[in-house]
Amino acid sequence: MYFKKKEKYQERTKKLIRSSNYRELYFKTNRGIQLPTKPSKALYFCPYCGKPMINKKKMVVDHIYSIRRVQTKKRLRVHFKQFPDGVNNISNLVACCAYCNKRKGKKGGLWVFAR
Repeated sequence: MYFKKKEKYQERTKKLIRSSNYRELYFKTNRGIQLPTKPSKALYFCPYCGKPMINKKKMVVDHIYSIRRVQTKKRLRVHFKQFPDGVNNISNLVACCAYCNKRKGKKGGLWVFAR
């Protein structure tokens, strides 16, 4: 006899799914370090490896706690529901390099930030 694997609970309210403009909101709130030689450019540092980044198009805006993790963990669902923008809150977003974002995956709070 075969048993179906029990699926984890995933709540998909508007507060617990990816918004379409979270990247714009992040860069509007976090302006980085303005470069004196190029006023239109800003310097950001990857919080995971410390690599300096200038080109916003190559940066990844990452959810520190992944959306799937928030949907499946009750404690995180309760925490992020208190914010008006839910899981896309600015406190859960960070600009990082694509390499670190790929390595981090959905580990969330278990990832170590660079010092």
